[in-house]
Amino acid sequence: MKSKRIYVFLLIAIVLLILVLTQGRSTNFNEKYTLVEGDSSSPVMEYKFSAKQVKGLKDSSLTMFTEPTIYAESKFETLKNNYKAVLDLYHRFPDAVSLSYYYVEDTEVLFKNNKYISLRFTSYAFTGGAHGKTEIEHWIVDRNSGEVLDFNDVFVKDSDKELKSLNDKYLQDVFQDQDIKDILFTEDYEVSRDIYLTRKGIVFQYDQYEIAAYSHGSIEVLVPYNDLSPYLKIKP
Repeated sequence: MKSKRIYVFLLIAIVLLILVLTQGRSTNFNEKYTLVEGDSSSPVMEYKFSAKQVKGLKDSSLTMFTEPTIYAESKFETLKNNYKAVLDLYHRFPDAVSLSYYYVEDTEVLFKNNKYISLRFTSYAFTGGAHGKTEIEHWIVDRNSGEVLDFNDVFVKDSDKELKSLNDKYLQDVFQDQDIKDILFTEDYEVSRDIYLTRKGIVFQYDQYEIAAYSHGSIEVLVPYNDLSPYLKIKP
C-alpha cells in the first residue's frame, strides 16, 4: 500500500513538472512613470502587463508570448519616452486631469490541441478623451512547425463570399432578437481576418468601431466547423 502511494505521488509530481515546463513562466509587470518628479499633482502614466510564456513559437515578433518580461520592459520604456511629450502640454494646462495615461495589456491561450494553439493579445489604452480604446489580436499557430498560420492557410482560396454568408447567419445569434441592420454600420462589411480556434468552431473577431458602434464592444462570431468544413484547409 505504501509503495502504491509513493508511485501515485511520483506520478503527480511528474505531471506537475511537465505542466510547468510546457506552460512557461508567468509575468506580471506593473510600472508607473510620473511626468514631473517631486510634483504631487503631476500626471502619471501607468502600464500593466500580464502573460504566461508560450514555448515553441518561431515568429520573432511575438515576444509578448515568447519573452514576456523582455517585451514588458521594452514596451514600458517606449510608452514612457512617448509620454514625455505631454510635459509641455502639462505646463500650459496643469489642471487637465486627462493627461494621466493608462495602459493594460495581457496575453491568453484560448485553445490548444495536439495540432494547433490559438493565442490572444489584448491591449487597452486611455490617453484622454471620452473613453479608452481596446484592441484585440489573435494568432493560430501550427504546433508542429511553430509557425503562425495566416487567413489563407486556414481557408481555401476565394471563399470570402461563403464565409460572409456564414458570418451574417451567426452574427444574428450574437444580437439575438435585435435587428442587425440597426446595429451594423453597413451590411457590406468585410469578413474579419482576425480569427481563432475553439473546440466547436472558428471565431471571427471584430474590434470596437470596426463594424458597429463603440458601445457594442468587441464582436465575436462563432461559426461551427460543420458549416465551415467545405472551406477549411486545416483539420482542427
